[in-house]
Amino acid sequence: MIFEYNSDEVVGQNVAILMNQSFQELYIEQNYEAGKEQSIFELVGCKKSKEFLNIEVAVGESVIEEESFYTGMIRDTTLRKKAERELKAAKEKAERASQSLADQIKFQQLLMDSVPIPLFYKNEEAKFQGFNKAY
Repeated sequence: MIFEYNSDEVVGQNVAILMNQSFQELYIEQNYEAGKEQSIFELVGCKKSKEFLNIEVAVGESVIEEESFYTGMIRDTTLRKKAERELKAAKEKAERASQSLADQIKFQQLLMDSVPIPLFYKNEEAKFQGFNKAY
């Protein structure tokens, strides 16, 4: 079973029934007209229920006695794409938090520097970590 189709429903059919766009047009456009060879394509697939999903299509071409034969693999990448989006969001959140922390440290130093008497601070091991401009 692939994308809710039984094997007897897809064997002998054009691969386009599994995709939202014409794969053949895309393949020709990217491999012949653009002058580059690409064997893996990220597309939108379509289940039998008309639900869309992210797919990756890998194509291989073999030439036997001057006749071209194509083989392909279609993989559902919905979970991978979701994980990539979540990873990107987590990275952006961490970068914002890091910037916020840096801004807080700068602000605290500015406040300390505005105090006209000498101030210093130590870590939990009683080692000096810093001081203000009046020190």
